[in-house]
Order: sequence, then C-alpha cells, then structure tokens
Amino acid sequence: MREKHRYVLVKSSETIKALLGSEYTKDPGKAFSKLMNRYLLFELGDVHYSDANPQVAAILDDKTFILKVLLNGFRDSVIGLAFINKVNNIPVSFTTLKSSGTIKSIKTYYKSKL
Repeated sequence: MREKHRYVLVKSSETIKALLGSEYTKDPGKAFSKLMNRYLLFELGDVHYSDANPQVAAILDDKTFILKVLLNGFRDSVIGLAFINKVNNIPVSFTTLKSSGTIKSIKTYYKSKL
C-alpha cells in the first residue's frame, strides 16, 4: 500500500543560517535536515517520530521550508514543531503556514504570498 504524505509549509523566526551556525558552510540543506530531525525526535519521542517520519523536503528561503510527513503523524509533527523553542541555544519559534497533500500546491501558495 502506498504511503500518504502531507507537506507542511513552515516559517522560522530565525534564519536557517543562524540556526546552523558553523554547520552552514557545509551542505546547508542536509545539515538543516539533520538538525530538524534531531529536535523533532526529541519533541515527539521514538514512537511518534517513526509514525511521522519527518523530512525537510525543500528550503524555500532563509526562513521558510517545507516539511514532508506521513499522514498518520501529521498532527504530532505540527504539535512538535510548536513545542520547539530553542535550537542550538538560539530562541526560535516555528509557525505552520499551510499544509497540503502535494508539494506543488505548497509552492504555488508560497509564490503567491511573496
């Protein structure tokens, strides 16, 4: 059976470069993905993390990114993002702007709001 995903458009209060610090000089996309996975694992716990299987699908600008999660863990992932308040000792908040079943509609929404 095919897995159903939800794509979540997320805006950060801090820039991705500031959150990564010295890790930014390497591959920023991969480093940010690892960073988000670590903090979401901490907030969600093993069971809910495996239900959600969150992945950073795309980084759209210095504060906005798309998170791809499994449909079963969508609600937990959004709640977990809301509970993250510090990343690498930098105060931060993550706001969910939109969620959709396709990445195309998320990107269309993002482009229309610029």
